[in-house]
Amino acid sequence: EKLQVQALILLYSLIDAISFLAMDSNKKTNTRTDFMNWVDNYIIPILGYDITSLDLYAARCGILHASIAESKLILEGNAAPIFYSWGNKSPLELQGIIDANKEIFHYKKKPVVISIEVFLSVVIRGWERYQKDLLADEKSNSKILKTIKKRSGLIFKNSVWE
Repeated sequence: EKLQVQALILLYSLIDAISFLAMDSNKKTNTRTDFMNWVDNYIIPILGYDITSLDLYAARCGILHASIAESKLILEGNAAPIFYSWGNKSPLELQGIIDANKEIFHYKKKPVVISIEVFLSVVIRGWERYQKDLLADEKSNSKILKTIKKRSGLIFKNSVWE
């Protein structure tokens, strides 16, 4: 209990890691675009909330860099802030409270509340869909295995990938 921020850190880190594997094998670093591309393909279509990949990227920045819901992208009005519900607390209930108290929140875009449990489930389903796509496409499957071998060698010397 009370490990919501840590859970979100792990979820956003997982998306970062997956988007790192999914990016072009010639690239050396993961970018905002890589994160957003993977999210657009595997998260947004099944998430069920009115948010964009940029909103999730901005939330990721706030959570990973400061353990808060705000980031520069949100404060500048480029992305909607995302708040989280968990357990038996309804996202709709929290959304209602936020909407009824707009004067407290000085965001340019309307805040959105999502359930951490739903978010986790969607990330897992997105990962499963990504794996299925890889297995269905031999060329991509080969590419990802080469990429994993190339990148994991930096971390896992003398591992099964070598």
